[in-house]
Amino acid sequence: MTPSGRWLTRWYSPLLAGIAALVGALAFVFGLLGANGLRPPAPPPCPRWDVVNAPAFGLPAGPDGSYRGEEGFETLVFDGQLYVGMEADNTLGARLWRTRGGVTLPWGQRDWEEVIADPRGLPFGIPDLAQNDHVDSLGTMGGWLYVSTANRSGNRRGFRLFRSPTGNPGSWEPADAAQGPGFGDPANENFKSMTVFDGQLCGGTWNETVGGAVWCSRDGLHWERKSPPGFGGARVAIVWSLMAHDGYLYAGGQSLSDPDDPRDDRAFLFRTASLEGMPSWETVLWGKKGSGRALLLGALNGDLFASTRSPGGIQIWRSSGGAEGSWRPAGAPGMNRSPRNADTIVDGAAVYGGALYVAVFNPDGVEVWRTTTGRVDGWELAAPPGLDDYRTFAAVLTVFDGRLYAWTSNYVLGQSVLRAECGE
Repeated sequence: MTPSGRWLTRWYSPLLAGIAALVGALAFVFGLLGANGLRPPAPPPCPRWDVVNAPAFGLPAGPDGSYRGEEGFETLVFDGQLYVGMEADNTLGARLWRTRGGVTLPWGQRDWEEVIADPRGLPFGIPDLAQNDHVDSLGTMGGWLYVSTANRSGNRRGFRLFRSPTGNPGSWEPADAAQGPGFGDPANENFKSMTVFDGQLCGGTWNETVGGAVWCSRDGLHWERKSPPGFGGARVAIVWSLMAHDGYLYAGGQSLSDPDDPRDDRAFLFRTASLEGMPSWETVLWGKKGSGRALLLGALNGDLFASTRSPGGIQIWRSSGGAEGSWRPAGAPGMNRSPRNADTIVDGAAVYGGALYVAVFNPDGVEVWRTTTGRVDGWELAAPPGLDDYRTFAAVLTVFDGRLYAWTSNYVLGQSVLRAECGE
């Protein structure tokens, strides 16, 4: 070895030893502090979301070249097929799509068909598109599929309601013929969240004139109001969400004390144990000013979950029995204390694989969160923000053939159906 080599060895060996010691120390420290963010974050439980339709099902954008105001609202599995309700452009009106017969794993547009437009492209053949602006709710009872269509904003013409024994094109008949649009009241603009309880199909109305209410039917053709307009002193204008749980029918509403100031809106949650006669409803949850609306999210581990708004973002609640005084926060405001995680939408939650998933509205990209415990500290972000597209701001979640799907709204690309690949 040359003198220079021996010098290098004497200088380099201690340096290598020092570097090795430093690397070992850093590895130890990173191991201890990895949970605080020094370790690369683990991938979310549902990292992959495959788009399984043509965006907006291939329908054109509006006159401004965007899909603004065109959203997805409702999903339902009926007779082994997945249905998704749509708000298309104002020149097209409501649309309803379903997977083709025998397709349990859709991959593209060829696996879907539209079922309510007539040969002229009119929903249920009705030329009044302002009255039939979008599919608002889907329900099923007694082997029939029911579809409600809502009025366009600013048009009070009464919602429409139709039904079919198969869902096939051309098989639809009016389910509101006995009373007419809006069950006889043009101010009933929407009919939401159809749910079966006590042998009856029920839904909630949006009515800013006399107040929203729950309406039900035993035969699907003749409908009765089953709550006082506005739920009495609560002055509820919109009944957003219904859910049957543990012997009760729950109804989530929104009070519009000052229609021009959403900061004054209050969330209400009611329940009844029977639909006989004019039911007695008890208030089980009411929010402060700014709580917006109450939406039923689902049941997990015997607990019932609901959401409201708050100045800090979406607030999720849970209750083991549903009674007044039993509701407790089930998560931090805004999920991770982000006010931009503002809310969810009707049917924006689903129970899948032993966990409750909630799609949280966020203008920077919808965030899907999940919990297996329902505890305040038991939530995790389950998917990439926006489901890999930050412009996707909201989603309806549903389970079809054992897989989790999202029916999304995106004002640039249009609505999309996405299927998740989820781990434990």
